[in-house]
Amino acid sequence: MTDPWESPGQDPWGNWHGTGHPTPAPAKRYEKLADQLKTDLHETLQKKWAEKHSQDQSSQDAQRVCRLESDIVEMKAHQSQFHTWFQETGTRLAKQDEQLTHLHAAVQQNQTDLQTVRTEVHTSADSLHQAMQLSLGNIKGDITAEVTSAVTSQMDRLEALLSKRQRND
Repeated sequence: MTDPWESPGQDPWGNWHGTGHPTPAPAKRYEKLADQLKTDLHETLQKKWAEKHSQDQSSQDAQRVCRLESDIVEMKAHQSQFHTWFQETGTRLAKQDEQLTHLHAAVQQNQTDLQTVRTEVHTSADSLHQAMQLSLGNIKGDITAEVTSAVTSQMDRLEALLSKRQRND
């Protein structure tokens, strides 16, 4: 036979409840009270933590919403400013396009006018050249005729003088 005290879980007095009402040992009563206090404290702390966390979360959410609203207002202001800048730039570009169109038309007209003037100058120069050649030809003919006439007249006078001289000698 083996000793029942040596076998684990084989306490021969383990099932005995005694007579009367069992009174918990004072250590167990304090442990139970400590456990109850721990549970109550834990529940209270969890409630307070949840309330605080919920207040912090709602405060953080409110701050985030305020920041988002502020950012949206700022973005709208920037968008409005950009819209104004783009309209002004578009207006300036349209004016520049219009000015370039006018300048291009003026350059085209000037080129046409220049070509017309160039043609007129060449035509006038050719006409002037022909007129000058004709005039110079006429002047040359007149000068030649005059010189010939003067030389002939002088030759006639010289011959008359020479012929008078020969008669005198």
